[in-house]
Amino acid sequence: MALYKRFWVQFEVMKMSGPSPRNGNRFSKTPPFLIPGLLVVVVILSFNYWRTSRLNKELLESVAHANNLRQKIGHDLKDSEMRIKEKMAEENDLKTKLTQLGNEFEQHKKTVEEKEKQQRELVDGVQSELDRLKGEIWQCDGVVVTS
Repeated sequence: MALYKRFWVQFEVMKMSGPSPRNGNRFSKTPPFLIPGLLVVVVILSFNYWRTSRLNKELLESVAHANNLRQKIGHDLKDSEMRIKEKMAEENDLKTKLTQLGNEFEQHKKTVEEKEKQQRELVDGVQSELDRLKGEIWQCDGVVVTS
């Protein structure tokens, strides 16, 4: 109990004398610039955190947008490549068909030329036969008239 009374008396003396570094209550009186300075630091750090997080969000959104564009462009590129391959195959088919039609045209042209030649020969033959027959008719008419 004596220890308790002695401690109590020391506590009362410290209370009356006010805060001082010697009596154990060291942090009760702070310098006047410390709290406003700390508040300014907290405000600056808060603003920097807010700005950084906002910029980070904007960057993440732009990265997501860029990824979406990249995927769309990749998909469009694949579609374009497929269309190019299809057009090239179609072009090759058309070239093959054109070659075949050209060959058929040449064959038909040769056939027509041969038939035309045959027709000319026939016409020439018929013409010569006709001329010969006309000559015979003229001879027969001349014989009939003179006789």
